[in-house]
Amino acid sequence: TVTVGGVTAVLANARIVRVAAGAPVTLTMPQAVNKVGDVLISDWNNLAGTNNITIQRSGTDVFPNGRTSLLIAADDASYMLRPVSGGYVI
Repeated sequence: TVTVGGVTAVLANARIVRVAAGAPVTLTMPQAVNKVGDVLISDWNNLAGTNNITIQRSGTDVFPNGRTSLLIAADDASYMLRPVSGGYVI
């Protein structure tokens, strides 16, 4: 559970990341090659509409459509990320 705003690294073995911070948060994903299984990133306290959650890549990994970051900017939203060769799919 992330309770403080700022930058936080997602652990390679994390399965669920609950964001409950009252400030903007940036989550840095591990490189997909090192990630063990899927991970759910969730706006746990329904604050992302005001306190956005940015999901950032590591290295040269990408998200769909070549994006280098994802944004959760709506209350009660989430992303399920699955590591694949070269990045993550959602």
